[in-house]
Amino acid sequence: MKDPGFPNLRPPAVDSLELEPPTLIHGDAIQECLVFPQGGGRTKHLLTEENAGCKYINMGLFFAEPGQGSQWHTHPQEAEEEEYLYVLQGKGTMYYKQGGRDHAIQFKEEDAVFTGHLTHYVKNTGTEPLSIYFSIAPLAVKTIIYGVKNDKGLGYVDSVQLKPPKLVRREDVKETPFSKGGLVSWRPLYPEIVGGKHGRLGIALEKPAKGSTWHTHPLEVGEEDLFYIHKGRGTMFYLQGGRVHSFEFKEGDAIHSHHLTNYTKNTGSEDVWIPFSGAPNPAQTILHEG
Repeated sequence: MKDPGFPNLRPPAVDSLELEPPTLIHGDAIQECLVFPQGGGRTKHLLTEENAGCKYINMGLFFAEPGQGSQWHTHPQEAEEEEYLYVLQGKGTMYYKQGGRDHAIQFKEEDAVFTGHLTHYVKNTGTEPLSIYFSIAPLAVKTIIYGVKNDKGLGYVDSVQLKPPKLVRREDVKETPFSKGGLVSWRPLYPEIVGGKHGRLGIALEKPAKGSTWHTHPLEVGEEDLFYIHKGRGTMFYLQGGRVHSFEFKEGDAIHSHHLTNYTKNTGSEDVWIPFSGAPNPAQTILHEG
């Protein structure tokens, strides 16, 4: 029997007890690791196959002090591996190889980068700490880190036939409302802008008392929705077993929505900023009415 407060939605809500509820990961509980030993930057894997049941896309953070960065690495074209970056804080430079030369792209806070398949790395060339939100799809990750991992001695990838990394500034993309809840988003690394085959990245803003509305990421297509609370705090509501459930989230938390009908709301007094990633393409999220 459903609770009296259970919403009457169209299409009907997905509240099966056989489905996993949303996964909440507190960022301060995840240890940083040194994925790129030559560059010195640190990586925090927030949502992965192991801790959140990710099947198509993952999510994490990369940190670098001035002068630090990653190191030369490649997301292999043959695996169709794609990387999506959003700069949370600081500024820096992405270096990449093409046509026998090194090239550089300057980036700053609120920029997004679709890195592509050319060999590249990032470096904090500013004077303040750099932090970057990242996602990679599809899984499992097959990134080649030269001299460290998956390096078969084939050398750097610098083909002029491949597209260089694409930088997209937030002001270059239009604001998109999310139904009636008041959430708005910017979608700099969606396939229609950067041509990604597998995943997408956007940034959502929830003003106080605003949020998304009841929606479902359908299990039938394996749609995954991962997001990070960059600023603010709020509440996530989801439906399961005929009941409305909820939990609070705060700055530094990461959430994998999974496939139960859910929505988020800013229940604090400050704006909530949420970088988010999804896969596979195209998005087939179900928006419910009622």
